[in-house]
Amino acid sequence: MTAIAWPDPPTPAPPTPPGYPAGTPGLADGRVFVQIALPRTPYLWGDDAATWGDARWGVLTPDEIVDATCDVMGCSITRGRGDPLEHYAPGTFSASLLDPQRRWGPATIDETGLRTMRVGVPLRVVAVDLDDTPVTVFAGSIRSAVEVDDGSQVPVVQIQATGALGQLEADHVTAPVGGAGELAGARMQRVLDASHYRADWWPSSLAVGVEPLLEFGHGDTPPTSEPADEGVSALKLLELVADSDGGSLYEAKDGTVTYAAPGDLEARVPRFRFTDDPDPASDFDDTCPAAITFQTADETIVNAVAIGSAADDAWHRVEDGVSISWVGRRPVEVDDLLFTNAAHGARLAEFLLARAIRDEFQVSPVSGEALTLPGWYAVALHLELGDPVLLYRNDHAGTFARLTAVVQGLRHDITRTAWAVEVALGAAVLRTEYARWSRSSARWGSARWA
Repeated sequence: MTAIAWPDPPTPAPPTPPGYPAGTPGLADGRVFVQIALPRTPYLWGDDAATWGDARWGVLTPDEIVDATCDVMGCSITRGRGDPLEHYAPGTFSASLLDPQRRWGPATIDETGLRTMRVGVPLRVVAVDLDDTPVTVFAGSIRSAVEVDDGSQVPVVQIQATGALGQLEADHVTAPVGGAGELAGARMQRVLDASHYRADWWPSSLAVGVEPLLEFGHGDTPPTSEPADEGVSALKLLELVADSDGGSLYEAKDGTVTYAAPGDLEARVPRFRFTDDPDPASDFDDTCPAAITFQTADETIVNAVAIGSAADDAWHRVEDGVSISWVGRRPVEVDDLLFTNAAHGARLAEFLLARAIRDEFQVSPVSGEALTLPGWYAVALHLELGDPVLLYRNDHAGTFARLTAVVQGLRHDITRTAWAVEVALGAAVLRTEYARWSRSSARWGSARWA
């Protein structure tokens, strides 16, 4: 749960609200709920109620949070990144809401004359697990609400929301000064403190970090493309710290801004398995059914990495000679990071190459229906960015390809009667085992191609 005191969704699902046809299902047949906070206080600035203020809304209480599920016709949630060398992007939420009671439009006012639907209003999507436990699958704040004239008698409002990383991306701040030798977690916390991040609404979970860092301002850090008086994006500063330390910055399902130190994501144990094996007698009975396609393309390959520190002009380079001999050199450079230890720079280069070279071998997104396919409901609720998963693919010629993959992206498309989940995966280590031979002994050798 986030720092906001979100109320638990009703279980079982509430009855059909007034004004809707009897039996109208809620989202995902009553298993998914959308909650929106509608603060009842005006914007304030200082002690003058007629002006804008810093302490807008104050503390949110459950009685200010409305269950909007009955009005939601459908919603989509996306989280993740498109490439293993990219940063995790802010999560997004979009939905179409019927508005018969005039609650969701941007011009809506309450009985006291205050506008209720504002930019920045907190929003949560929560699902009920099979044991009736609530599980948050998205948390963020509304960035836009647009009245749509589609010709229907009931007004329709389109809502867009973003997670906490989206707020930090838009928030331009002055980079905190000092802190030479500081570790990543402490530096990130100072960036959050310098921003307008609502720590009373959205928590953070920041690993300590492993590498003492330079102060901001060395080399071209922080980024200087923006005018000095406009500051720099708080998210860019956080990403710079994460890159320098070697960990991963992302937004958890419940909205928590999370920094995982180097190796933390890689150390996770796979919790879910997917297979396209239709044989009920196979040893993959407890996996989620999915179509699995492996693919490769040379334009996606990175096989030479150079890492540069803002401390000096030295570069740490590493490359994969075999890959270069096949497809040519395809380099990437990352400069002006905040580390000083040369050994750390070498480890960063090796880590990035290992992560990028996996893109020689890709897995197309796997998808399933949470409400109808075995195992997919647990995937919809509990799969997280960075999680390893196991893929078992049957080529129907007596061989199985077994792959450990890493979750790079998640997409949820939820209507009143269905819940489609798409999982974008980055390949890890492939192992081919031959069912016709001894599964324990017949494998490719380590010196293939020689």
